[in-house]
Amino acid sequence: MTKKVYLISCSSSQSRIDPNEKREARFVYQGQIFQKSYTLARQIMESNDDLLILSSCLNHPVVAPNDMITPYDSGNPANWTVNQKNQWADAAFEALKKRYDLDKTEFIPVCNGTLVRILTSKYKSLFKEILIEGNNRCEYPAKLNELINQPACKCPDSSKCKHHTSCHPKEKQNL
Repeated sequence: MTKKVYLISCSSSQSRIDPNEKREARFVYQGQIFQKSYTLARQIMESNDDLLILSSCLNHPVVAPNDMITPYDSGNPANWTVNQKNQWADAAFEALKKRYDLDKTEFIPVCNGTLVRILTSKYKSLFKEILIEGNNRCEYPAKLNELINQPACKCPDSSKCKHHTSCHPKEKQNL
């Protein structure tokens, strides 16, 4: 059986706490896209699925929502050098490899944000789909809202339903 792991990108907007105080990762990141991606992933996950956060911190490039971390500032990944992007992608890949059997895991990024693009550009074979494609950060909140507010699938075989994209071709979302 294939394990599904939903991936969401961290947020540069972080909670204002003492930089030495650790907090669960899901409470550190405060950005609108992060919050909506987290909500959507939790809605569509099944009990045996996992959710991970791609963190721009090289020391912990992949964290679980309940992992204890401190706020950090690694700069905007879109402004990283090619070497920094490659270094981060390699660290993220190694972190995923330590947690999962890559041959038995399906990694599903929720949004095609900067960290997802960095990781997929180097490790394309890890990803079969991205829930919300595109490069425009301004479009993500509306698309996330649309999916969050979409009624649950009533398919007889909901395991085949990719949130109304494959089992309902006539209802396919224009994402």
